Amino acid sequence: MLEKLRNRRLVFVGDSIGGNQWESLLCMLSSAAPDKTSIFEVNGSPITKHTGFLAFKFRDFNCTVEYYRAPFLVVQGRAPARAPEKVKTTKLLIQERQHRSCCCFVYTDMGYGASDA
Repeated sequence: MLEKLRNRRLVFVGDSIGGNQWESLLCMLSSAAPDKTSIFEVNGSPITKHTGFLAFKFRDFNCTVEYYRAPFLVVQGRAPARAPEKVKTTKLLIQERQHRSCCCFVYTDMGYGASDA
């Protein structure tokens, strides 16, 4: 997988579930890297409970695996006026500038905004 990520950015965005997925993948990728000293957090931050973002660089593969904590990235709103009767709500993914240049975007929100209708 590190070869597939060569020269790319993999971005996870979401709540704690996305963070757990990111951390698991980071552990798997780290175990496969030949030189462990070439893996580092770009801002020098440790993996701990945090409120912002973390980005780990695999220098030998020129790739980053990033996590942005954003549990409410999806905004729920009313259905448009002419929508079919079955459509009760709409969801809009907020476009963040830092996510636009990524090669692979993984978003999880544990079903926030899901309705039982």
